[in-house]
Amino acid sequence: MEMDVIPPGTHVNVYKSYDIMMKIKEMADILLPLHEPEFASVDTIAGPP
Repeated sequence: MEMDVIPPGTHVNVYKSYDIMMKIKEMADILLPLHEPEFASVDTIAGPP
């Protein structure tokens, strides 16, 4: 089963979580996962070219 996004493991309503994630994906040029250790030590994150 393929999904465009994968809701987090902790949620109240998985369907609403999925819909919100799809809305964010459509709105954003770049998404930064909060759990990405690579971004912990940088001052600025470059956007898309």
